[in-house]
Amino acid sequence: MTIIKRAIYSLAARYLYVLIAFSLAATASVLAAGGDFSLKFAGAAPKSYDHLTGGGAYDDGTVGKSADIVQSLEGGDFACGDVVTFFLLIQNSASPSSANQTIEVLLRFTGDSTGQSGVGQIESVDVALNYGISQDLIEGPHWDTGMIDNTNSTVTTSTVFVGTPYTSGSYLDVTNRITNLEAGEQVVLRVYVRLGCKPGTDPTGNLQADLINARVVEEDGQPVNSTICPNNRIVRLGFTGEHAGY
Repeated sequence: MTIIKRAIYSLAARYLYVLIAFSLAATASVLAAGGDFSLKFAGAAPKSYDHLTGGGAYDDGTVGKSADIVQSLEGGDFACGDVVTFFLLIQNSASPSSANQTIEVLLRFTGDSTGQSGVGQIESVDVALNYGISQDLIEGPHWDTGMIDNTNSTVTTSTVFVGTPYTSGSYLDVTNRITNLEAGEQVVLRVYVRLGCKPGTDPTGNLQADLINARVVEEDGQPVNSTICPNNRIVRLGFTGEHAGY
């Protein structure tokens, strides 16, 4: 092999090494970004808020109908037109891969029950981070202690309803972009969804609220795309057929 050829191969090998090293470093960074976060999706305890307006607080996440949160809801606790409150607890690592991160989360709410049709989650009434005083009917108005941050996070939301309410396969998608998530912070995303009903029906089965996907989309102002694996994805709202008049 000539000296020139050896030089070329040596240069190519170095280039390839640098390329592979860069690729592995980039992959590690992307994987670490998603691994920084813990997500917990739940319904607000049904006795903790006014169903005409929404409310409640995540606080320390005590489970129970008269506590903070629940993982399943019962149709008997709600009426047509009520607002159902859902919470997404977002926790960031104490040592994240970057100082400032933005995530995007897609929540989906079914527009028809799995049994007899007649009830659905038909519109997003309000989406916000749970800053300020929460209206909690159990503990009284107070700051949600689940909010542990420097109060500079924001959320922007887009919603779309797919299909026709009270028909199989219809759903409401609520996409949320949450910014300024920093080391050790914990924030609570509050989502109010309207429970609609079709007159003259007696629905059975379940409605479902799903955390479809979540990802880190920005780190220190730079775009990334790193999947977050949530701790739990589904909250069910069950109907057993005794709710004639829905």
